[in-house]
Amino acid sequence: MQVNQSDMEAALEFLADTDVDFARAQAYYNALDEQTKSVRASLGFRCKEKSASAKEMFALQTPDYLKHLAKVEVANVDYLTLRAQRATKSTIIDCWRSLNSARGKGNIN
Repeated sequence: MQVNQSDMEAALEFLADTDVDFARAQAYYNALDEQTKSVRASLGFRCKEKSASAKEMFALQTPDYLKHLAKVEVANVDYLTLRAQRATKSTIIDCWRSLNSARGKGNIN
């Protein structure tokens, strides 16, 4: 793949346009991940058993906990996808910068 100026400009535009989306995706995933223990604990209180392990097993099998884990998974995929896309765009910019520098020095045409 040859990186040209329009590729670099598109990459810069993508990075600028996704700053807020990236921050929100990361914050949402982190918040859901942090809530996991609290959700599990609060669901454990619904269990009639006395032992902590029984309460934990009960909580882990509830539909509410499974829904929460599904939300965590979706949020994580969204966050990691955007992070990977932004890393790719940063690499395109770095490649363009290196190629442009080499052209300026006469090392490549």
